[in-house]
Amino acid sequence: MAQNDVHYDLTKQWVLEVIGNRLGSVGAYVAELIARGNAFVDVFSIFALTFYPLLHFSSWRTARWFVERAIATGHPYIFGATLHQVQDWFTHCGEGYRFLVDGIAHYRHYIKYCLRTSRLIAGFYSHRPRPQLEALLSALYPGVSFDQFTDGELLDLYLREGRLATWEEREQYGYFSDRYYDHTRRDQAMKRWTQHLTWRFVERVVGDAGNLSRVLRGEYRPSIAVLMGFYAATSLALLTL
Repeated sequence: MAQNDVHYDLTKQWVLEVIGNRLGSVGAYVAELIARGNAFVDVFSIFALTFYPLLHFSSWRTARWFVERAIATGHPYIFGATLHQVQDWFTHCGEGYRFLVDGIAHYRHYIKYCLRTSRLIAGFYSHRPRPQLEALLSALYPGVSFDQFTDGELLDLYLREGRLATWEEREQYGYFSDRYYDHTRRDQAMKRWTQHLTWRFVERVVGDAGNLSRVLRGEYRPSIAVLMGFYAATSLALLTL
């Protein structure tokens, strides 16, 4: 599953699992706003261009700084955008892609991934036959059936594992770090953090009468102006620390 599916589809699913019946009939409205805010971060806009490094290559500390302040606002759309930062930590900084060090590496590897040929993939498996690769990955993920993955998907799963693959192999074969595998520790951790932070956000909404009434009246809306204002103010606050 690609990362854009994570930012909207899976995020919405995970949020709904946390919300349950706690917000009644407006639970779906809140989940939709959170998912839309999350997905909007990848939409080409003045907002995305202005805050690009923060949105996609934040350190864990910075990502948490933004999401904590989003929770304090009680605004579902803002919270969704900051969830994107947390989720991208797992697929970008957590994968070794740091914007100020070599931010272009992520895109270089992705372009090479897109340009992979069947001949290139066959060349990889000529050096490391698929049964051998599956045996290596089975030691990390016992009980997983690797028959479900194409040769390309299995290659990306291998390249993710720093205990097995090298950075040079990413350079040679390309790598799609944003691919989602629900059996991996990285993506399971991404889901746990998404749901933990969502639970804290819901607690904030339920625990504040004014915030809850605005949710119940459906006053919150997607707004690029709201995101611009939040990120500008929060970035300035971060710089003063």
